[in-house]
Amino acid sequence: MKKQEPSDKNKDLLHRVIYSCEEASHKSLQLVETSFVERIRLHLHFFVCKACAAYRAQIQSLVEAYKKSMEKEAEKLSQEQLQASKERVIDQFSRK
Repeated sequence: MKKQEPSDKNKDLLHRVIYSCEEASHKSLQLVETSFVERIRLHLHFFVCKACAAYRAQIQSLVEAYKKSMEKEAEKLSQEQLQASKERVIDQFSRK
């Protein structure tokens, strides 16, 4: 049995209710807070479109990996700063 494609009128109505793939991917990348209605529309789109849901999951994985990387760098920098401070204090005491 051949899958019936929605008519242009139905597609237009559908895109008024949920986002198109292009809109959903754009909204997924926005760093600003989205409204409740926008979140509902996004979740509806991700429920219907598995490709966009997979894309969103990949983006979320990249963001999490970036955050972990930045936390490690900040931790490393803090340790380096702590060590430099210790060395300055020791140097000051050894001069006296």
